[in-house]
Amino acid sequence: MTGRLELVKPRILLGVTTGRKVAGRSASRKRTQATRRCGARPVPRPWLQRLRSPGDHRCRRGSKGFLLQPLREQGGNALRGGRAPQLKRLRGHFEYLAKRHHGNGYQRGCLLGNLSAEVADTNRDIRKVVDDALQRWSDAVTSVLQEAQAKGQIRAELRPKVLGRYLVSSWEGALLRMKALKSRAPLDDFFSVTFGLLLA
Repeated sequence: MTGRLELVKPRILLGVTTGRKVAGRSASRKRTQATRRCGARPVPRPWLQRLRSPGDHRCRRGSKGFLLQPLREQGGNALRGGRAPQLKRLRGHFEYLAKRHHGNGYQRGCLLGNLSAEVADTNRDIRKVVDDALQRWSDAVTSVLQEAQAKGQIRAELRPKVLGRYLVSSWEGALLRMKALKSRAPLDDFFSVTFGLLLA
């Protein structure tokens, strides 16, 4: 019974409705109406179902899937290789992500950031998976920064590992502000400070 309650709670927090009779049809309708009023977007239900028990191997599979979306497709290709200079690749990675947010009207943000802000503090399994995904993303950014430092593109006193974590955290913070404003302005601030000052 405890596991059942832990699974239902994050669904309610995220505005996810399953259509099942958890507390009767009226309760399901109320959750649906609340979701529409808040404008919440549902998190894919199959992923939450993988969090039924601590340490479930399916959680690890989930972290390698859609949670690592920033490292997939063209966004990941920019980081992994190519002949372009390292800092150009790094900027291309974040520019690609920015274009995706432009496509949805700067409303959705990042699933990693959304889960961190809304659910991670209440569910240990989600917290672990989100942290793992953020660490993998930070490691990928760190790798590019290490290459850039080795070629003299960034200052020698900078610490790539710390900087990698900082850039991912800064990006996620910019996305939260972006959602509040529904504007690209916070992302432009990120690019100006990161590539105009910090890595210049």
